Amino acid sequence: MRKKRLLSAFLTLAVAVGAVAGCSSSQTGSGDSTEDKGITVGVFDMGTLYLMQTFDEMGYYKDNGANVKFEYFPVYSDAMTAFNTSNVDMICYACAEAVSPAVNGIDCKIIGVFDTSYGLDGIAAVDGINSIKDLKGKNVATEIGSVDHLLLQQALVANGMTEDDINLLNMSAGDAVAAMTGGSLDAVSTWEPQLSSAAKTGSVLYSTKEAPDLIADVFVVHSEVLDEQYDNAKAILKTWYSCIDEYKADPSKFAESAAKKGNLTVDEFYSIMDVTNLLSLSDNKVKFEKGTDDMKNLNVLLRTVGDFLYDGKLIEKQLTDEKIDELIDGRIINELMAS
Repeated sequence: MRKKRLLSAFLTLAVAVGAVAGCSSSQTGSGDSTEDKGITVGVFDMGTLYLMQTFDEMGYYKDNGANVKFEYFPVYSDAMTAFNTSNVDMICYACAEAVSPAVNGIDCKIIGVFDTSYGLDGIAAVDGINSIKDLKGKNVATEIGSVDHLLLQQALVANGMTEDDINLLNMSAGDAVAAMTGGSLDAVSTWEPQLSSAAKTGSVLYSTKEAPDLIADVFVVHSEVLDEQYDNAKAILKTWYSCIDEYKADPSKFAESAAKKGNLTVDEFYSIMDVTNLLSLSDNKVKFEKGTDDMKNLNVLLRTVGDFLYDGKLIEKQLTDEKIDELIDGRIINELMAS
């Protein structure tokens, strides 16, 4: 249900459009201001984004004075292309996926964090493998360059191991689950619903419940659009966080509509949201504080992901501390918290 994982595909895309630095000027049409056009947000198949579109259909954004349009992309790479080429103004994806456009010269800002994975991603293994250390010498699959590859790497490090201790295979989630069922694969690092399918052959050894800050989903907007439509961007975020408070108070008010957007049953939608940590406005405070070694802070998370991608030769340029500081913009979060 979450077609947002393949960082390596995104990195190829980002390099291809890397020369489009600051290209959000294409959002301004002849004679029309960007304020008149509003902000277009690229969305795709993801439980939280089904909620986002549901809030829009129920009129919450309009009621808060937000001029916003949600553009759905059935193929996630198309959403990334649209953002990289400024055909949408804002996108909602994993923090890790903001690294490549930033190092390749696309001028954008992270302005809010809307959720984190809390068990949505994990490592499942067949019967007889009961711990991460038991993976030594085993066939383990993931999508190389994805955030679930990063999760696998973090799990190995936490247990005194490296990728050299396992036989790492590059496989799609669906192929990996089939291989485990067929007995030719020992473990996979993936996300729901494939994680639960894989775990039917054994169990989940490790998940983002053990690394709850590793995979954070964020609002990313082109800098020029933010400058020209700051109040509108603020209204969009204000609406989102107030709606999340309302959703937490009564999920049933929104669940049926959100589930339909993903062709899910309500129970299936709830099962995805059960392993997704929806962040409130106050939860964002620590995200935008500058830290030194805790991935609760965005700057530390971006440093971790940047190093992972660079060391794995998935990006050609190192993500510098200066670039991280440029990428993170906590003004709206701080203003909303103060209001």
